[in-house]
Amino acid sequence: MRTKVLFSERLDDGFLEALRMDMPFENEVVAVKLHMGEPMNRNHLKAEEVKRFVDLLKTMGCKPFLFDTTVSYSGKRNSVKGYFEVAALNGFTEGSMGCPIVIGDEEHEVVKGKLEYRVAKKLCGVSVLVLTHVKGHPCSGIGAAIKNLGMGAMTKKTKSEIHEGGKPVTLEAACFAEPASRTVPSEQ
Repeated sequence: MRTKVLFSERLDDGFLEALRMDMPFENEVVAVKLHMGEPMNRNHLKAEEVKRFVDLLKTMGCKPFLFDTTVSYSGKRNSVKGYFEVAALNGFTEGSMGCPIVIGDEEHEVVKGKLEYRVAKKLCGVSVLVLTHVKGHPCSGIGAAIKNLGMGAMTKKTKSEIHEGGKPVTLEAACFAEPASRTVPSEQ
């Protein structure tokens, strides 16, 4: 498996050509993992930007599809149908992108030691190109692509478990007791 991170401040022809020369994909199915935005939120990659990557993959004989998973919190993106509506609102349709759009809600269980994760089934057995806008998360930090896969490639159940695991746990009842005094020491 080959992994490489490329960063550019501009999505210009020079960057895309450099990417094409270094891209490890050729004649294969490629999931383009991205976040297609929330309703009324402008802080996501724009459809016209993503389309340039789809077109690039096609010149390499690849069969790309856009991919993301449903979310564990309430809202439109909580269901496959709702996420498709949000994606279309933000300009992501099969017609405009020139490739299928897949919203994953099925899981593939991966067990490793004491941790159990449920990865989106549609990502299993295909190559993945991760397109990311920078966004932080309490459980995976400001990692951009790390967060995009660490949370975004998981199913709702695992996302919920990750969020629950990130909540603080108080082991001592004394933490909830009122302090004996709330006086502030005077300055001398």
